Amino acid sequence: MPQPRDRERHRSGRENAPTDRKKRPSGEREQENEQKDDRSSEKSKSSRETTDSNQSYQECMEKRVEELSQQLQEERAASRREKLTVARLQREVARNKSEGPMREKLMKDLDLERSRREETEQKLRDVTADNEQCKTRLQSLQNDMQHMEEQVQGMVQLKQKMDQLKRERGHLIDAYEVA
Repeated sequence: MPQPRDRERHRSGRENAPTDRKKRPSGEREQENEQKDDRSSEKSKSSRETTDSNQSYQECMEKRVEELSQQLQEERAASRREKLTVARLQREVARNKSEGPMREKLMKDLDLERSRREETEQKLRDVTADNEQCKTRLQSLQNDMQHMEEQVQGMVQLKQKMDQLKRERGHLIDAYEVA
């Protein structure tokens, strides 16, 4: 039940007016505000550092994928050149069937070119597989980073709600102390 003093305040329209509340010196309020600003800037700095680290790793992975793609293109071009060389040598072999020693030399060259082509094709397959693994890893890292950013945003929202509830609780405590 409201006390007589509260009824008078309610009737006079001064219900929310501070009566017995002690005012804090402005220096204390400024110091608290500076501390809050420092804490929030530290949190945002930490969040930025994490994001910067993830972005630099992501950039590194993207650069590696580009390098592997370039290497893949180079290997394909080399394979194409070697196939053309093999075809040319096969034509020469066909032309020079009658010449025995020349034929043996050309056959050796042909075998050498064939083995080089097989090595190049194997390298091409290896680089292609490595490139695919890097792309998959990059996609996985991007998904992880997005998930982490969502979690950080959720934590920031929860922190803001907690701060708001603390302020409201402080106001309620002050109001009860006044009453």
